[in-house]
Amino acid sequence: MKKNLLVFLMVLLMLLSSVIMTTEVSAGFDVTIKKEGADKPGVQLSGANLKIEKKEGENWTLVRDWTTIGTPDTLALPAGDYRLIETKAPSGYAKAKMIEFRVHEGGSVSYYNGSIWEDLPDKTIVMKDPVAYEVLLSKTGEDGMALAGAQICLSKIDGWTKSWYSGTGPDRYYLVPGEYSFLEVAAPTGYLKTDQVIKFKVDSDGSIHNWHGDKWVPLVGNTLTLANQPDPDAEYDVTISKVTEYESNKQLLGVDLRIDIKDDTDPSGWREVDRWWTAAKPRVVTLKAGNYRLAEMAKPADYAFSEKIEFRVHAGGKVSIGGAEVENATVVIVNKFRTDTEWAVKFKAVDGHTSEMLPGADLRLEKIDGTLIQNWETTDSEKSISLYPGVYKLIETNEPAGYILAEEIEFLVRPDGSMARKSEGVWYPNTNWWPAKPDTVAVQNIREKYDLDFIKIDANTNKGLAGAVLRLETSGGTLLAEGTSTENPMPVSLPWGAYKLIETAAPTGYKLATEIEFRIDAYGNVEVNDNGVWKANTGSPFNDPKRIVIRGTPIPYDIKFSKLASNRSGELKGAELRVEKSDGTLVEKWTSTGTAKIIALIAGEYKMVETKAPKGYWLAKEIVFRVNADGSVETRSGDKWVAAKGATVRMMGYSKDAPVVTPKTGDASNLQLYAGICLLAAAGLASLLYWKYLKKQKEESAENTESE
Repeated sequence: MKKNLLVFLMVLLMLLSSVIMTTEVSAGFDVTIKKEGADKPGVQLSGANLKIEKKEGENWTLVRDWTTIGTPDTLALPAGDYRLIETKAPSGYAKAKMIEFRVHEGGSVSYYNGSIWEDLPDKTIVMKDPVAYEVLLSKTGEDGMALAGAQICLSKIDGWTKSWYSGTGPDRYYLVPGEYSFLEVAAPTGYLKTDQVIKFKVDSDGSIHNWHGDKWVPLVGNTLTLANQPDPDAEYDVTISKVTEYESNKQLLGVDLRIDIKDDTDPSGWREVDRWWTAAKPRVVTLKAGNYRLAEMAKPADYAFSEKIEFRVHAGGKVSIGGAEVENATVVIVNKFRTDTEWAVKFKAVDGHTSEMLPGADLRLEKIDGTLIQNWETTDSEKSISLYPGVYKLIETNEPAGYILAEEIEFLVRPDGSMARKSEGVWYPNTNWWPAKPDTVAVQNIREKYDLDFIKIDANTNKGLAGAVLRLETSGGTLLAEGTSTENPMPVSLPWGAYKLIETAAPTGYKLATEIEFRIDAYGNVEVNDNGVWKANTGSPFNDPKRIVIRGTPIPYDIKFSKLASNRSGELKGAELRVEKSDGTLVEKWTSTGTAKIIALIAGEYKMVETKAPKGYWLAKEIVFRVNADGSVETRSGDKWVAAKGATVRMMGYSKDAPVVTPKTGDASNLQLYAGICLLAAAGLASLLYWKYLKKQKEESAENTESE
C-alpha cells in the first residue's frame, strides 16, 4: 500500500511539473523587432507604424501596434505563427514588405523568406524600409487651379498600383526608385476625361525624369500635373439672393433682376440669359461655365441702386467673384437703405413681470458703429427720438433699484419705418417682441431675486416638522412652487413682490396652519402681514429676517384617567392624582370622585402620579405613558410600550387588607401568581425527566440479567 502511495505522489509531481512548464511556455518568449532604413544598416528608424498579428485558425488577430522611437522593441510572444506589418513608413522611406515569422515551442524563431523557413538564432527580426523620394501628383483644370474629384491611378512597372480621388491640392507620395505611370481613370463632374498618361522614373539619387517623346527628360522640381478641359455642355446650379445691407436672411421682394453672359459675338459684349422679379426665396438658375453679369434693372422703393456684379462659373460648378470663390455657389446682390427720411421711435424701460413703465433706468442710444446719439434717464413716460433708417443699439447703463441690468437691444429701422429686433443673429419683426408695438423699443427689466427660506416648526418645541404640504403663490394666486416640509429649512430665491405661503395638509397630529402673507421690497427686506398690518419679519425664534416660519399647533386629544380598586369594581374615590410632563411640569391635578377624569393632551410623554392614596389603600406606583400623534395612548411596561385600550390610563389601588403584591406598571397583573405557575411547571418537568431516567435504568438492568 505504501508503494502504491509513492507511485501516486510521483505521478502527481510529474503532472504539476507539466502544468508549470506549460504555464511558462504560454507566458511567451522574447522576440526583438528592429526597424532600419535600407540606406542606413544598423540605425534604428523612428516614426514607423508597425503591428504584429497572430494566426488563429483561418484568421489573424492583432497582438500589438506601436510607433517606433529609434530603439529596438522586445515582445514576449507565445509559440505560434505571426506576421509583422508596416502601416506607415517614416518620412523619406517607403513601406517595407510584410514579414511572416514563427515562434516555436522552446522559444526558437524562424522567418519565411518567400520559399522556405529560415532560423533566426538571435531571435531578432529586422524590417528594412527602402529609401523613397517625395513626388507631388497634381490634378488641375484648364485654369491651373486644383481640381477635386478626379479618379487617379499611379502604377509601377513591377505591377504595384495605387488609386485615389484628387483633393483640393497636390497629393504627396514617397516613391522608391523605379518607373511609374500617372493617369486619370475618371474625370470630375463638368470636365472631359484626359487620355494623357504621364510616364516618369525616380532615380536612385532622387532625381525625377519625365518620358517625353522618345527620351527621358529631367523634371524641374518634383510635381507632375494632369490637366482637364471643361465639358462645354455641362450646366450648374447657381443661386441668386437679393437682400438688404442689414438683413441677409430675408429676401427683398419685387426687384427686377437680369443675368447676362459674356459673349464677344454680341455688339454689347453681353447676352441676356435670364430675367425675373425677386420673390420670398432665392432664385436658382442653371448656367454653363463662363463669365456672367448680374444687374438690377429698376431701383426698389426706399432703397438705393445696387451695383452690377460680375461673376464666373467654373467647370465643375464652382462660382467666383473677383477671383475669390463664393460659398455654396451663391451670388448675393445687396441693396443699401435710403437715409433721407426720419422715423419717430419710442423708448421706455418696463417691469418684466407687470409691463409697467419704470423710472430711474439710465439708457444710452448708439449707432451700430458705437456713435452716441443720446443718453437719458427713464421716467414714467415714453421717450421719442427721430431716427434715420439703419441699425442701432439701446444699452441700459444703470438699472432701477431692485432690478437686474437689462441686456443690450440691437434693432433695425427700415426705410419704410418698420422695425426689427435681432436675436441670436436673426432679425425678427418688432411685433414679435413683447410689448407688441412696432414703433417702440422697450428695455425689459427683470426683478432682482433674493434668497430666503421657509420652515415648518412645532409651536411648542420650535423643532422642525416634516410632512406639511406647503404651497407658494403670488399674491394673485399664481402657483410658484409646492412641496412637503422636512425638519430643515426649504430654500427659495424670489424676485421682490407679494406672496402667500399656504399649508394645504398638516403633519399628523397638528392643526392646519393659517396662511402667511409676506412681501419682499426692492432692496430684499421681508415683511409679513400681521392681522392687516405689515411688520418687519423677525424669523422668530431663529432671529433670521430672511426666514418665513409657519408654526404647527398640536391637536389635543381627550385622554381618560381611571383610578380602580383591586378588590372591587368601579372607580375608587379619594385618591389625589396628578398628570405631569416627562420633565416633571404639572399638567393637571385632581382628587378622584368615582368618575374617570378626562384631560385634553397633545402628543408627548407624560406621567400619572398618585400623591395620596384613599384610606385603607396602598400608594400606587406612577404610570409612564405617551400620547401618539394619532391620539392613541401607550403605557410603558419595563422597556416596552403597551397600547392602552380606549385611550385610557388605568391606575390600580390595592387594599391594605389584601396580600401585598407588586403591581406591574400600567395594569393590575399579579407577579406572584406568574411566579407560582412557573415553579409548578418546572417541578412537573423535573418529575417527568426523573421518571424517564428510572425507566431507562430498569431496562438496562433487565438486559444485563438476560445476557448472563
